[in-house]
Amino acid sequence: MGDVCLLRSHQASRDPKSVVTASPHARTVLETELIMLNQIASLRLGLVAGILLAFAALATFSPQAYAQSLGTAENFAVLGASTVTNTGASQISGSVGVSPGTAITGFGPGVITNGALHPGDAVATQAHADFATAYDDFAGLASPPANNMSGVDLGGKTLTPGVYRYDTSANSAGALTFDAQNDPTARFVIQIGTTLITSSDSSVVLINGADARNIYFQVGTSATLGAGSSFIGNILAHTSITTVSTTAVTGRLLALVGAVTLDTNNVTSPGLSATPTPTPTPTPTPSPTPTATPTSTPTATPTATPTSTPTATPTSTPTATPTSTPTATPTSTPTATPTSTPTATPASTPTATPTSTPTPASTATPTSTPTPQPTPLPSSTPQLPPAQLLNISTRLKVQTEDNVMIAGFIITGNAPKKVIVRGIGPSLPGFNDLLADPILELRGPDGSLIISNDNWKETQQAEIQNSTLAPTNDLEAAIVATLPPANYTAVLRGKNGTTGIALVEMYDLDAASDSKLANISTRGFVHTGADIMIAGFIFGNGAANEKVVIRAMGPSLTGIADLLADPTLDLHDSNGTLLISDDNWKDDATQADEIRAVGMAPQNDFEAAIITTLPPGAYTAIVAGKGGGTGVAVVEVYHLK
Repeated sequence: MGDVCLLRSHQASRDPKSVVTASPHARTVLETELIMLNQIASLRLGLVAGILLAFAALATFSPQAYAQSLGTAENFAVLGASTVTNTGASQISGSVGVSPGTAITGFGPGVITNGALHPGDAVATQAHADFATAYDDFAGLASPPANNMSGVDLGGKTLTPGVYRYDTSANSAGALTFDAQNDPTARFVIQIGTTLITSSDSSVVLINGADARNIYFQVGTSATLGAGSSFIGNILAHTSITTVSTTAVTGRLLALVGAVTLDTNNVTSPGLSATPTPTPTPTPTPSPTPTATPTSTPTATPTATPTSTPTATPTSTPTATPTSTPTATPTSTPTATPTSTPTATPASTPTATPTSTPTPASTATPTSTPTPQPTPLPSSTPQLPPAQLLNISTRLKVQTEDNVMIAGFIITGNAPKKVIVRGIGPSLPGFNDLLADPILELRGPDGSLIISNDNWKETQQAEIQNSTLAPTNDLEAAIVATLPPANYTAVLRGKNGTTGIALVEMYDLDAASDSKLANISTRGFVHTGADIMIAGFIFGNGAANEKVVIRAMGPSLTGIADLLADPTLDLHDSNGTLLISDDNWKDDATQADEIRAVGMAPQNDFEAAIITTLPPGAYTAIVAGKGGGTGVAVVEVYHLK
């Protein structure tokens, strides 16, 4: 049996506030449109003397803050002093070296790409010398007293650019977030007196332009990264570094006097650092020079440009295909379920919606052209490159408390992935009762809040605009983040407890990353008419047909009131054609056997499931209640490999 990309709803449904989800693009179900869309204060003369002093202080600090360089050590993903030891099938992107020692073991089974082995040769010797200089430079940086974090867990913290200090050891047991505040040259240095220890499944998240090349952990003794953790940044350890099994690192592992020990890890060098812009020496008359503004060139934008005008006037009847043009994203095999604790909002009684049975109709055809890719190994029989599950979204009526929209997604692979998550409401055309002011939360694997947004221009305007996926209404929400492989949850609710129709969606902004945006699953309240649940997904960036399982879960969910007793499920293609439908998953004996064979059988006979093979294209899964029933349900799409 092949691997299955899983996002199991019944695991998350044990707690109504801890839910498995992932979002498809339902706006795309309505239309083909996807529109792209330092203040300097005046100073009084009396402040000039103070400003001159401030400039003098900055002139003293800025050059040293940016003077440090790893030199030729930047060419290494792993550099030890005594030995480098690997166990298992580790994958290292970048060179691996040791100096003054000469022992490097475990390659293979370990694999090195984009680099070479350097056991005590001249290249490793020079890199070690450069690293030794850099270590002392980073250790000598001044850290403001306010940045002393001794005794504080790094997990759950959001750090802005600067130098931080731990007098002794530092631990991270959750998601550590680095916020560059839209400065792509922003540097973060964490000085740790003794050890750095990260817990299993801990992670590091980058937002607002933070760059792995500019994050440094200067460790006084040794660093240990917990099993299954995802780490971003450069570890400069005085003694040794140990990465426990299945740890993924985007950064460098550099040990000054001891060993680096690997165990079935993925270590990816972030690449060579850009040369920082020198800080000008202040003149007697202050003449501040604005720092370089990031260019508007988007990073890894979607492979096709969305059209700026809708091709059809949407009606209240939901369409059958997503209209988004997402970035191609490989699928993956997640094993965990994202959890989230949505912020409680005042309860309200949902208003009954039209009871007409929706007739899905498509207005969109995906505009992306699959680009065939060579197979890894020559074959006597040419093989089509696999298609990938691309952007994902869901549209439904957002209520309050447990019935807000909760959408989960999973990133798997070996490297962080840059994504944009959007909460769209007032710009959706053709609907009454829209969610006027969506609020969006992005939560980590442990349910902790990573970042939230009310109005998209408030915090990340430049980065969102550079993605070419800016919302068209200022009250809509969007978040850009670089996330390590893990499970994430997006929670969409209305400001001040308001309700209405909205959609939540995720796009991959970094198709070149060695990681995948996988699977969709969304929980919400299914009404009737235009307020049913509509999940869109697109296969693309490949030519092969792909097998999927789609499920509509209701009565098996636990700990939730007002469940959808008998969900129905329809799958439509980009032309709105009904491909297959299901009421009760056991109705078709052949389908039921196939669903059981891949381990995806629903727990309740009244739940719906479809297993089928699809060519690249856009698809829509529509979940409704049989006979006009309403209630809470979960829609899931799994890519089987």
